[in-house]
Amino acid sequence: MLGMPEPPKPSTCKQFGKFQLIAHLATGGMADIFLASQTSLAGFKKLIVIKRILANLSREPRFVEMFLDEARIAAMLNHPNVVQIFDLGRIDEQYFIAMEYLPGESLSTIIRACRKRKIRVPPELAAGMILQAAEGLHHAHTMTGRDGKPLNIVHRDVSPQNVFVLYDGVVKVVDFGIAKAALRSAKTQTGTLKGKYAYMSPEQILGQELDARSDVFSLGVVLWECLARRKLFNQENDLKLLQAITEKDAPSPRSVDQKVPELLAGVTRKALARNRDQRHQSAADFRSALRSYLKASSKDWDNVVIGRFMQDLFSERVRVKRQLIDNAQVSDSSMQDYLFGDLSDYLSDTEHSVPRSSVPVSDIFPRVRRGAAPRRWPTWIIVLAFLGVLAGGGAVSLFMSMPSKDDRGGAKADAQTLTQPADTFATVAGEADETRDAGLAPGDAGSPEKIAKPPRKKRKKKHWRRKVLVKRPKDKIDKPPGRLRLTTNPWTDVYHQGKHLGQTPLIDVELPSGKVKLRVVNPEQGIDKTITVVIKPGEKTAKRFSLF
Repeated sequence: MLGMPEPPKPSTCKQFGKFQLIAHLATGGMADIFLASQTSLAGFKKLIVIKRILANLSREPRFVEMFLDEARIAAMLNHPNVVQIFDLGRIDEQYFIAMEYLPGESLSTIIRACRKRKIRVPPELAAGMILQAAEGLHHAHTMTGRDGKPLNIVHRDVSPQNVFVLYDGVVKVVDFGIAKAALRSAKTQTGTLKGKYAYMSPEQILGQELDARSDVFSLGVVLWECLARRKLFNQENDLKLLQAITEKDAPSPRSVDQKVPELLAGVTRKALARNRDQRHQSAADFRSALRSYLKASSKDWDNVVIGRFMQDLFSERVRVKRQLIDNAQVSDSSMQDYLFGDLSDYLSDTEHSVPRSSVPVSDIFPRVRRGAAPRRWPTWIIVLAFLGVLAGGGAVSLFMSMPSKDDRGGAKADAQTLTQPADTFATVAGEADETRDAGLAPGDAGSPEKIAKPPRKKRKKKHWRRKVLVKRPKDKIDKPPGRLRLTTNPWTDVYHQGKHLGQTPLIDVELPSGKVKLRVVNPEQGIDKTITVVIKPGEKTAKRFSLF
């Protein structure tokens, strides 16, 4: 069992309308995510999650429409296997969505935990989890409006990150941020692929009209990865990955693990048929096929068994989360390390969202990073330095008090001066300075006939001045921008100065000429790097990077 860091200390909550913001969890391209509580009559408190649009985007109509579309779609869905939306509103010119807090883990976190411990997700439990997710998706697919007309909702981003398993065994489908629906106001830009490439259906990649069968394919990929404990589509670059999805048949999960039952492998392969007419024709058909396998299985697979598996796998994590929730007030600096396995579950993965780095495989429960303590010098070094300063100062004083060869009789006058009474010391010293400045020998101040030799001319010290070459600023010439065609292995989301440019491969994106720094992020592979490309003015630049 991994060691657990100390829980965060209590902190002061911030008020946001009728909500208390307990901790800031994450920031996406469109919204901030907060853990919050809502207090009502008789001190009743409910733990919730607040998704609040960023202040700089609250005045942009396009982003506001995208944000509201997500809330409209999710709020209409009322099913135990879909994340629940409680409220939508605006406080201080900031739109927000209030949704339920999910005490559990995403399937991506579960798969990583099993792979790290070298155990497998029992096939019957994997089928039970996907069955519940299919029920939630079927509810969304068949939703109708007030007029009775179908809304034609398609999730478009079904992935292990968006299938959430609670500690009691209930499965929730989350994040309808890029869902396609008839009531959606903001339309997808032509030529833009929304979602994660590795989980897209062939028709989604080809830009064809989508229906419920697209989500069935994506859910089939999720089931395959639960059974095999590795990614199904993991080609060396995005182009080959997209070609594999659209041109090649998916292998059976039994090719990776022979312990996968033949009947379940057949159900999975049917969901992954490239021709959508050969797939399960709805999420309900997919659910029925899984239920047939589970009936034939002699092992338990219900929510109680799934919940027991989750609590055994994440026992320490469950304990810490409960402790934090009981305290109800925690430090916002490290909440994300405790309460969530994947913070991206609450972030809309739209074309403008910023994915967060996922939990490293080497550490299912990340430690809290603290600031490094300031460096302190050992005491004995400080003492020696102090004694050295004192000794150096004494030597300098002794050297300065020694008479120079040019001071005729100076040493004798100084000796006589030292025998004078204390009250005449300043006067004698002053006279000696005056005679020395006038060019007279000490003691001859009253004898003008005894004129001392003129003092030696002091040599002027040469001050070597370092020549600094100052480049004169040239007249600035506005160079035309260029275009970049970028491919990365693996795929990444690309950002320039905080603006999301899209997912690789990027096709002829306009950028300023010269050296340009780009941030590339792949949360699934734990990649978050900065690369530099040189954009030629008025020309196209093609670059390829391997980030492994």
